[in-house]
Amino acid sequence: MRITLKTKIWLTVLTIVLMFSFFSLFYFPAQQERYLLNNYNNEVQNLANTISLGVRIALTEENFEGVQTAMSFVKDDPRLLFVNLMTTDTVWNADHQSFTLKDSLLKTFPENAVIAPHTEESIIKKRSGFVTDIMSGAIELGVTTDAISEGKKEIRLTSMLVSGVFLVIGIIIGFWLARNISVPVLALRDAANKVGDGDLTQRVITNSDDEIGELAEAFNNMVVDLAKAREELRQANLNLESTNEALHATVTDLKAAQEQLIQAEKMASLGQLTAGIAHEINNPINFVTANIQPLKDDLDDILKIIQCYEKVVREKGLENDFQEVEKYKNDAQIEFTLKEVNDLLRGIEDGAMRTSEIVKGLRNFSRLDQNVYKKANLNENLDSTLTLLHSSYKNRIEIIREFEEIDEVECFPGKINQVFMNILSNAIQAISGEGTITIRTKQEGDLVKISIRDSGAGMSEEVRKKIFDPFFTTKDVGKGTGLGLSISFGIIQKHHGEIDVFSAPGKGTEFVIKLPSKQETED
Repeated sequence: MRITLKTKIWLTVLTIVLMFSFFSLFYFPAQQERYLLNNYNNEVQNLANTISLGVRIALTEENFEGVQTAMSFVKDDPRLLFVNLMTTDTVWNADHQSFTLKDSLLKTFPENAVIAPHTEESIIKKRSGFVTDIMSGAIELGVTTDAISEGKKEIRLTSMLVSGVFLVIGIIIGFWLARNISVPVLALRDAANKVGDGDLTQRVITNSDDEIGELAEAFNNMVVDLAKAREELRQANLNLESTNEALHATVTDLKAAQEQLIQAEKMASLGQLTAGIAHEINNPINFVTANIQPLKDDLDDILKIIQCYEKVVREKGLENDFQEVEKYKNDAQIEFTLKEVNDLLRGIEDGAMRTSEIVKGLRNFSRLDQNVYKKANLNENLDSTLTLLHSSYKNRIEIIREFEEIDEVECFPGKINQVFMNILSNAIQAISGEGTITIRTKQEGDLVKISIRDSGAGMSEEVRKKIFDPFFTTKDVGKGTGLGLSISFGIIQKHHGEIDVFSAPGKGTEFVIKLPSKQETED
C-alpha cells in the first residue's frame, strides 16, 4: 500500500496530537487525581491523629469536656461526616486461651447526626488509636469525597480544554505543513511526471524562500536546460536526417547513373554489333533480292522458247519425231516442275523481303546517337521495334496498329527505340496467354502522342506510383533490374516530353508518351 507525503504529514501530526491528548486526558489527570487523593487521605489521617491526641490528653487529665472539645475540632470542616469515639474491649473465648479486640461506639460527633448512605468511593474513613490509663480506643473520622470529585471534574475539564486547543493547533499545523510542504512537493512530482511524458512547458510556482523553493527553482532551471538540450538534439536529428536523405539520394542517383551508364554502354556495344551484323547480312540479301527478278525474267524467256518449240512441232506435224521428248516431258511432270519453280522463286522472294525488313529494323534500332537531334518517323520506329520482338508475341498476341499521319520528331532515334523496346517488352510479358496490344499514334498540335495499351493483368495504385523509381521491379529475382522504365522516363524527360501510366488490377496498362516535334535549342 502506497502512502502519500500528505498522508504521512497528517499521520505524524495526528499521532502527536493523539499522544498529547492521551496524556492530557488520561495520564496526567490520573496522576493528579492520585496525588489529590493521597493528599486528601494524608490530610484526613492527620486530622484523625490530631483529634485522637486531644482525646488522649483530655482522658489522661480526666477532662471529659476536653474530649467533646477535641472531637468538635473539625466541626467547621464542610467535608466532615462524623467523628466516632471507639472503645476497644478484649473478648476472651470460653477457655480463655485466645481473645479478640472488639470496638464499641462510645460517642459520636455531631450527636444525633443522620448520615446519608455513601458508597465506598464517596467516603474516606481514617482511624487513629490511643491508649490511656482510663481506656483504650480509637478515633474514627469520616469525610466525604465530594471535593475530590469536584477537583477531578475540574481536572478533566481542564484536560479536555487543553486537548481541544492542542487538537485545533495540531490541525492548523497539519494544514500549514500540507500547504507548505506536501502541496509544493506534490506539484513538483506532477510536473516531473509530465516532463517525463515529454511536456517541457511545465513549471513549479512557489513563493517560499526555503529549501522547497530552492528545489522548485532548481527544477525549473533543469526543465529549461532540458528543453534547450532537446531542441538542440531535435535540430541535430533534423540536420542528420536531412544529410542522410541527401546522402541516400546521392547514392541512389550515383547507383542509377552507374547502371544507366553500364546499360548505355551495353546498348552502344549491342548497337555496334547489331549494325555490323545488319550490314554484313544486308549485302548477300541485297544480292539475292536484286537477282530474283532477273531470274524470273530468264525463266519466263526459257518457258517462252519451250512454248515456241511446241508450237512449231504442232504446226509442222513433227509429233512422231519428238515422241521421246514428249515422253520425257510427261515423266518429268514438267507442268508441276514449272509450278514448283515459281513457288520456290516466290518463297525466296518473300524470305528475302522478310530478311530485308528485319535488317532494316536492326539498322533503325541500332542507330548510334550523337549529341545532335535527328528527325525520325516514330511510326517506323515502332514497326522496327515490333519486328525485332516478333518472335516473343507471334501466334499469341494480336498487335493492333492505329497509326495516323504524324510529323517527324527531332530526337535521338536510338534512345526513343530503347523506350519503345522497354514498354513493348513489358506489355508482352504482362500478357500471360493470348491478348492484344493496341498502339496508337496521333498528332496533337506540336506534340506527337503515342499510346501503348495491353490487355494484361494491370497493376495496383501503389505499384503504379513506383513504376518509374530506379531498381523497382515486380519481376522475379534475376529477371529484371528495375531500370528499364526508369531509364525510359529519363529519356523522355531529356526530350522535353511527358510519359504517364494508367492501370488498374485486371484492366491492363496503358503508357502515354507525348513528344514535341521540335526540340528547343539550348544556348
